[in-house]
Amino acid sequence: MAIVLPDDVAETAERILEVDRQRSSDDPFKLSASLLILVETRHSAYHNAYVNQKSATGQRMGNSELANQSFSRLAQRLREGYRFLSALPGFRVTSGEKLSALHSYGWTNGKMGKLQSKDRILQLARLALSVTPSILPAEARYPADLLAQIESELDILKDAAPGAQIGVRSTATQAKRTALKELALAIGRVRAFYISASDDMDKTPELAKIGFSPRKVSGQRRIPAEMPLETPVIGPPTSQPT
Repeated sequence: MAIVLPDDVAETAERILEVDRQRSSDDPFKLSASLLILVETRHSAYHNAYVNQKSATGQRMGNSELANQSFSRLAQRLREGYRFLSALPGFRVTSGEKLSALHSYGWTNGKMGKLQSKDRILQLARLALSVTPSILPAEARYPADLLAQIESELDILKDAAPGAQIGVRSTATQAKRTALKELALAIGRVRAFYISASDDMDKTPELAKIGFSPRKVSGQRRIPAEMPLETPVIGPPTSQPT
């Protein structure tokens, strides 16, 4: 029996369908209507699952890249907000008010620190939107256009997050594996049908047409037509008793 590898399952199913289309209705190897529908249905289901899995993989990669770009822009907007506050002149905002505003926006001890953690970037961005209305004096608040850009990047991340989760791809991959298993079982039933359609059983050459190797006839033990005569042993004559 030929071993059908996962990568060859769809190809084997296509070969089965193609061979069956060429058979006449009275051909003993012509698949029954129910078995033919089973192979066609499961082949179509596997094809759809394969396409969905590839699409989910591409979507996840695309959304992940989109999210990474958005995080990069969001971090830049936050840095610009920090620099805006730091650059406020003393005649508008006192040093105490400036330090208080920086602290309210999440800049601990009035310092920017590193903006590499995505969690920190999200925390600072959300904090900016929530605390701005309560910042006093009003001159120490982030500008409206800066807040609009921060909110826009957060919306992008919200839309990209579901597709970026590995669970989407995992679900599609599991569906593909299930469809593959069911298609392989259908192919196994076709092989069994071919074997039952001939007295040659699993030695029928018809199996080769759908990608399976017929079982070879085992060699029989050869029995010589004539048994050779025993060759007499020639030796010195035996002594006769006197």
